[in-house]
Amino acid sequence: MTEVTRVPPSHSENREVENHNNVWVISVRELVLPCFIGVFDYEKQEKQPVQISIKCYARLLAPIDENFRYVCYNKLIKEIEAFVNKGHIELVESLAAEICRICFENSSVYRVWVSVEKLAVYPNVTSVGVEIDRYR
Repeated sequence: MTEVTRVPPSHSENREVENHNNVWVISVRELVLPCFIGVFDYEKQEKQPVQISIKCYARLLAPIDENFRYVCYNKLIKEIEAFVNKGHIELVESLAAEICRICFENSSVYRVWVSVEKLAVYPNVTSVGVEIDRYR
């Protein structure tokens, strides 16, 4: 029979566990926007549907009163729409990077995962795109 010795976690390990207790994941799933995006000339002539999904990881205290800090998904959506409506975007990677920048404007956000997919590129493919995962 094998004997197992349990070692209590160090102080730093306890702190890491405590930090995870205050992590909130704010998500926006499958936001579809018409967008001028792509490197080809025909992509600059007509908007195409782009699907965006986001996960913002934020360290926040529990919502116990009106002073609760939060990540506002409405603000994220409005800022993404405003960026998309500014004009042509060359690459889905550029749009994904800008979305990360927008998310990191909230100081509570320490990690952002973004997926940007072009929906109408190929008749036999649901979507093509990019996913990025960034840490502050």
